[in-house]
Amino acid sequence: MEDVLKRLEGYRALPLVRFDRPEDPLPLAKALDRGGLPCLAVTIRSGACLEGLEQLRQAMPEFLAGAGDIMNTGQGRRAIAAGARFLLSPVWEPSLVELGQRTGVPVIPGCATPTEIARAVGTGCSLLNFFPAGALGGIPVLEAVSGPFDQARFLVTNGVDRGNLLSYLASPKVTLCGVKWTAPVELVNSGRFDQIARLTGELAGLMGNG
Repeated sequence: MEDVLKRLEGYRALPLVRFDRPEDPLPLAKALDRGGLPCLAVTIRSGACLEGLEQLRQAMPEFLAGAGDIMNTGQGRRAIAAGARFLLSPVWEPSLVELGQRTGVPVIPGCATPTEIARAVGTGCSLLNFFPAGALGGIPVLEAVSGPFDQARFLVTNGVDRGNLLSYLASPKVTLCGVKWTAPVELVNSGRFDQIARLTGELAGLMGNG
């Protein structure tokens, strides 16, 4: 589990995507890979989420494809069966963490308060999802609520944009940011994968990955 998380954190940005057509997952993943970010989290609410995860497992087994917006164990089990390499949740749900421990698939739980962080850390979670970061107050709030927890590392989602990405990544608490602008749904649905590759490359270059 830790190997998957370490790989994700090494990329420093995680594209948060949606694909609703079965023909889109593979060209989308290839575009992200060409741009320098061989990873994604597709919302479980996406029409082709499970089919897309299965496609990526078979065609691109080294690509880190996970499922996002996971709220319960039923969604988690279906995503894992389809090939999700990790689960991303906006909430703290202990049963999801237990599912991850049983299956060996890492779960990144939503944690926004000291109590949630303490419970997550206590169950062995090493990477936590600070959501919704923008609405909660961003870095000052994150660093305040996580201050007592030296071992906690954070993925930041919601409210991350080109203007504040590097500021988030400069925080010692943040190792990874969820981003949406490299592969917005309108580009995916219109098949503009070359543009997605270009935007992803620009992001990788901004972070010094390119």
